[in-house]
Amino acid sequence: AYLQETGIEFMESIKAEDHQNLVDLTNFVADEFSGFEIDERYVDKVSGIYQESVEDYAKAPNANVPASVFELVSLCQEIAQNGQALTTRAIEIYTIEAAFPDLYGAFTPDYQNNVWTYDASVKDRLEVSFKDNQNQQWIATLKGSKETTLLHIKAESIYEESWYGDVYDDHEIYDFKLRVPKEINFDVTCDGISVIKLTVKSNLALALDLYESYEYYYDGYNSSSEDEVRLTLDYTNLNLDASLNVNGYETIVKNAVTQKDLTASSEIKIAGKSMLRVQSAVAVDIDKLVSNVEDDEFDENNVKSISFEADMMGDVQIKAECPTFKLMFNAIENVVEAEENDLDFREFSNRISELNGTYDIHVYYEGNNTVQASVELEAYERQGGWNDVKYNDYRPILVFAADGSQYQFENYFSESSFSDLIDAFEELVNSFYNLVD
Repeated sequence: AYLQETGIEFMESIKAEDHQNLVDLTNFVADEFSGFEIDERYVDKVSGIYQESVEDYAKAPNANVPASVFELVSLCQEIAQNGQALTTRAIEIYTIEAAFPDLYGAFTPDYQNNVWTYDASVKDRLEVSFKDNQNQQWIATLKGSKETTLLHIKAESIYEESWYGDVYDDHEIYDFKLRVPKEINFDVTCDGISVIKLTVKSNLALALDLYESYEYYYDGYNSSSEDEVRLTLDYTNLNLDASLNVNGYETIVKNAVTQKDLTASSEIKIAGKSMLRVQSAVAVDIDKLVSNVEDDEFDENNVKSISFEADMMGDVQIKAECPTFKLMFNAIENVVEAEENDLDFREFSNRISELNGTYDIHVYYEGNNTVQASVELEAYERQGGWNDVKYNDYRPILVFAADGSQYQFENYFSESSFSDLIDAFEELVNSFYNLVD
């Protein structure tokens, strides 16, 4: 009952009518500006950047690029060979050089010519402004910081087949470079009041290099194949934090990657009150994990531990932890082995018990440290197939700490038990549907 009450309170805190302004805005923009075109001066400017970039890279592909520039370099080479005949398509280089400042300017609607008029004098932001049918002034702005980090991803693929002396060769190289502003801000206001505010802060200084090759040979009698994969990562600390506020409904996301840890968290707030908070962490050796990709294998020793926590409005908390991942990984393998070899039910049950001992999943109420319930796996025998043969299987159960009572998930979380919560959810969905209908 407590879980259902908490869920209902969460649903009822979300009001569809709080977002009526965005529905009205969307309908107005769709009706009013559907036939508008972008000022040709701005189109020419963007096209010019692209064409000049192609020409510059064609003349000097190794030329230095300004630190604030967004680069996209695609290099592609294909070779096809058949006997003595050799055909080659030359390397084609496509480059886009466009920093945030290069794209800045302001746009206002020209109703007489159905054009978004471009104002090049605005050099510190990208801005779109107009008035709606209620004479309210809407302004949307996008701006990136001058400080940037370089995200560099390179991939090379070589594929070669030889059949009776005829060789078919395909060689492709893709090189992607992105200068990411350390901070990006997007704002939408109505008569000076904030409606949408998005802030993204990041450090994405990462270099990823992937090389893959495959060779196959067949002469009519013998065949052979060989493949190779190399993957390298170069980074120190990566992070991506974002906050989005829409009419007082705020979502906060934080992600971080070091060479030893992966962490992620998110939180939803309504009118400043925390409604849902989720966070997770994985202790892992990234470098060794990457080397496993090259060997086409997974080494459980590279993952040390895993943790997860969720908090709904401070009323219900779920905490999960696997302190030694290797033990859980081995226990899972033992369960799989028992299933594949159809071991007797007692041995299967023992292995499920061993798996339960490698992790903890507990439910708490109101932020205290008293365990209310735990999630475990239960071994059972099911009948099916030819002649109703018994099979070993397992299912999740909820075990309450107060009296030790156990419930299968499908029984505890049934429609009849949580009918009021289901009704609240359907009512919420219908309220949003009616808003846009």
